[in-house]
Amino acid sequence: MTGAFDAAYRRLQGTWLLHDLPEASLRHLAAGATERALQPGELLLEENTPGDALYVVLEGALQVTRRSPSGIQVLGEVRRGEHLGELALLDDAPRTASATATEPTRALVITRASFEACLAHAPGAAHTLGRLREYRRAWSTVRRVRPPAESIAGLLARFVTDVPAERLGDLAQHVEWVTVPSGALLFRQGESGDALYFVVTGTVEVLAERDDGQEIRLGEASPGEALGEMALLSGEARMASARAACDVELLKLSREGFDALVKAHPQAMTVFARTMATRLAKAARGRGAIAQLRSTRVLTLEECTAAVRLTDPVLLNLTITQLYHRLAVDLTLMLGAQDANWFAFGCRASKTAGNSIRGEELPLREVLRLTPLWPALLKGVEAARGLSLTALFEDTLRTVADRVAEGNRFIFEEIGPAFVRFVGEFVHDTDYDPKKFDAFLGTFRPGPSERGGQDTLKGALSAYYEATFERSPRRRAELILLGSLKTGLHEQVRVDPIIDRALDAPLEVFFDSAARLLPRPLRPAAHLARGPLQRRVRSLLTRRMMRYQLPDLALDLGDDVPAWKGAHAWPPMLRTLEHPELRTLFESLTAGAPSRARDWSVLGDRMRFIATLFRSRQKSLQLFEPPYLDTQEAEIRSRRIPRGAL
Repeated sequence: MTGAFDAAYRRLQGTWLLHDLPEASLRHLAAGATERALQPGELLLEENTPGDALYVVLEGALQVTRRSPSGIQVLGEVRRGEHLGELALLDDAPRTASATATEPTRALVITRASFEACLAHAPGAAHTLGRLREYRRAWSTVRRVRPPAESIAGLLARFVTDVPAERLGDLAQHVEWVTVPSGALLFRQGESGDALYFVVTGTVEVLAERDDGQEIRLGEASPGEALGEMALLSGEARMASARAACDVELLKLSREGFDALVKAHPQAMTVFARTMATRLAKAARGRGAIAQLRSTRVLTLEECTAAVRLTDPVLLNLTITQLYHRLAVDLTLMLGAQDANWFAFGCRASKTAGNSIRGEELPLREVLRLTPLWPALLKGVEAARGLSLTALFEDTLRTVADRVAEGNRFIFEEIGPAFVRFVGEFVHDTDYDPKKFDAFLGTFRPGPSERGGQDTLKGALSAYYEATFERSPRRRAELILLGSLKTGLHEQVRVDPIIDRALDAPLEVFFDSAARLLPRPLRPAAHLARGPLQRRVRSLLTRRMMRYQLPDLALDLGDDVPAWKGAHAWPPMLRTLEHPELRTLFESLTAGAPSRARDWSVLGDRMRFIATLFRSRQKSLQLFEPPYLDTQEAEIRSRRIPRGAL
């Protein structure tokens, strides 16, 4: 390659408008491109004159202006890496603005004839022309040129908050202004990653293609957020694609620009690099989850049936926890992975339940200290001397484990197969089909959850189904939250009696054992004394022993759910609830009260905590991480038998 050809090729390769041209087409286009040099004050384009070429700025700057009744209106700038005149590749429409060099400038010139010759030489490049034609009408009204330098510096201040303000003026010279119309791809999964993007306006969807060809939404980048930082710092291929969910404007920082800034301003860029490293660390935590999303096969009804037939409680819990994770991943094929669904939370609840089932909740001394009547035994009450504390403790844990495992099985046996069928029926659908969906809902039992009906579960499925086809990220997030809350409400109502029995186990075992030491006439009185103590014991267990383990945080159920981030209780898209049914349901579940649970056996306490948890953590991609490492799974499997080891 000659130096000029090399520069032209690399610049075209980095220009969003032409980024998806095949390599051979880009080379052909670069070979036919010419270069034009301009001095300050020289016109490149003049308003209302015919246009026949696209220009890509290699260096320098152009001021874009338009005549108006009040005089000349400055629209903005075009700088290195940015382009103008793209509509001239499609037709002979006159220029809509003028462009004048404000400093020594070089621009790459691609004529319409050269572009058409490129298409003739490489017919596979025709999709680029088709894309340009598709966006032509919107492009002229949507696209705006780069704002003035001071505005760019102000925008950067929203992203790079740690860099001293006086340095941002220099940083502004090294970023490119990118405008992408709704529906267009910004970059593709598997492409070479060479830039970081900051979203200024609009929303960018992050997408990944699974090994089976299914496309899933991994998340969104909204104004004030960045994407592509992994590629900028690592140089790896893109792990996902980015598509404009609406018309978007972005700032692009290339690796070359990053390196130049580090060289020119090492002190400032050290701070900037630290900010980037923080972003990179967060993104890295999601890499394992993304790999799972892209490769895990879909769960089957046969696997659900085999799971609930397991008799060993430890193995049952391990299997159900893993199947919850797989169902969370399966639902992303329909809902995307930008919002945690009910199964992502259910996986963590099932994993936490496994601690109780395996007898790992708390050490013996702590359990004895917290339960009101155990200290009497420890003080040497004569009647207690004949009682084996170790055996009594093991009886208590075994009873708790059995009842927690019963609830674990009971919930999955109903919820799991329902959603396996849901994914199987609708995962390949591209359009909302009310007739087909109504037929699917007809297979569920009518009636309220407390009477064995599934109306609330049907409402959850309806919300998830609507979310599948919803294009607005905000409304989709609200529909997913509505589906998760309804699923959670249904299963908590159904499992309510089992939770009561599990929390009553410590007193039940104690009184049953203690009653055997009393004369037969006094035994009924001992059991009557159990009632007044139940609420106190449940409250103690809730406040001091019960936890919910997130991937990065252990939550005590007796404490309030921590805010999403800093002073913000909720993620931005869920900060205010606009969906009427969701807003009503959430308010009814929380009633404006603190989220902490006083007594986990009370349905209202549980749902207040759960509703707050779901809303505050729905945007956590970490919830899609696998629940166990291979070594952890192997250790649990090795400990499942004998039962006495619990």
